[in-house]
Amino acid sequence: MAVKLSPDQKQATIKEWQAQVKQLLGQVETWAKEQGWEVARTKTKIQEFELPPYNTQSLEIRIADKTRAHLEPIARFTLNGKGVVELYGWPGLRRVRLQPAKTNGALTWIVMTDSGIPLHQPWNAENFYILVNDLVA
Repeated sequence: MAVKLSPDQKQATIKEWQAQVKQLLGQVETWAKEQGWEVARTKTKIQEFELPPYNTQSLEIRIADKTRAHLEPIARFTLNGKGVVELYGWPGLRRVRLQPAKTNGALTWIVMTDSGIPLHQPWNAENFYILVNDLVA
């Protein structure tokens, strides 16, 4: 089902999504640096069916010489309506999807498998480290 938004609603939706992505990237960047991993941000342009094109950022995490993880926003509008950011490892190309959620009014992220199954683990530094190491293994 298509979402019908006014131009002002579209811009507000983009700004809200960009803020959520910015918060996630900042959190992951802090956690990665705590592990001594190198981090670089890149500009990402997103084109969605119901929104005008917009810019956001992605994050590349260099774990070892040829081992990397990448955090990339995919879309604000998804089947569940919440948005999705992919976290994938290189060279193995394993990935999970992160979906925003509110817990006690605070923004958090739910980790989903490619099959759409939630991992039911809290989004925190410890689980992020475990997840990244599994993705790049």
